[in-house]
Amino acid sequence: MNTVTVPVGQNPATPTRPRTRYPARRTLAVVALAFLALVGMAGPAAAEGGFSTSMANVRVGFESRTWTDHNNDGVSTKITLSGCTHNWSTSAPKSFTLELFQEHWYGDSSKGRKTFVCGSSADSNSWGDLPAGSYHFTVKAIAGLTQPQGSARSVVVVY
Repeated sequence: MNTVTVPVGQNPATPTRPRTRYPARRTLAVVALAFLALVGMAGPAAAEGGFSTSMANVRVGFESRTWTDHNNDGVSTKITLSGCTHNWSTSAPKSFTLELFQEHWYGDSSKGRKTFVCGSSADSNSWGDLPAGSYHFTVKAIAGLTQPQGSARSVVVVY
């Protein structure tokens, strides 16, 4: 018959666990991970809203959908275009010029024009932290001209 020796004060039915070799380091690591998780969640101010879409064979004068910025944050209105093409000369820049408008009952007010050079890479432009209101953009030029048609594989609007 085999006999098992159990240390005094220990229940023989409870398995023994090996002691942690460096308990202080383990505690420090857990605290550090918790801190990093909290800091990571806070991060930079999150945008109030945004959407992703594309433009296919659009002409100058094309208007985007309208979005409403309640200005509940400090985030700039930013548009990013990528994968731009057009039906003009192959040597012409793959670019779009967009004008951002704030909509009012009495007419739209321009917030400015920005040009995006977005052939092989993405290009972003920001209009700053705009006041609360409804907005849309209009295509003003494609490859610097008013005649060609153009496409953008990805259009991302953050506000």
